[in-house]
Amino acid sequence: MNWYLLLYLVGLVFPLLNYLVDLNGNNFDAHFSDNALKKMRLKENSILKKLVPFKDGSVIKNGVEVGYRYLLYPRVLAYLIQLIIVFVGLVSLLINYTIAEFINDYCMAIVGGISISIWVVYTLIINICSQGLHL
Repeated sequence: MNWYLLLYLVGLVFPLLNYLVDLNGNNFDAHFSDNALKKMRLKENSILKKLVPFKDGSVIKNGVEVGYRYLLYPRVLAYLIQLIIVFVGLVSLLINYTIAEFINDYCMAIVGGISISIWVVYTLIINICSQGLHL
């Protein structure tokens, strides 16, 4: 297997899995103010709620409610955009290796690296906004 192809696949799938886990909420949600959570929360009649695998609700561990999970716009949009990127990326990879080679392997590696870089920047921004700015 080519290293460029491996970086491309990891760059597509790794951020998608992290966005999916991030949809479930994390420790930094507690640092957002109630007003910020209210503004960033998906509305009840939003079509985006139908596109994500998680729903708003109580987080229960060992039979005890430990918190409440909100679906926030930045997290849902990041997940859906990465899902589209993965779909287009895998279709282009399939076409590239079966029908005609129209994308250089080096370009695929760059796309994978950019995808990982965007995930890192997104994570830093969410964490800084929730902890540092106390929005």
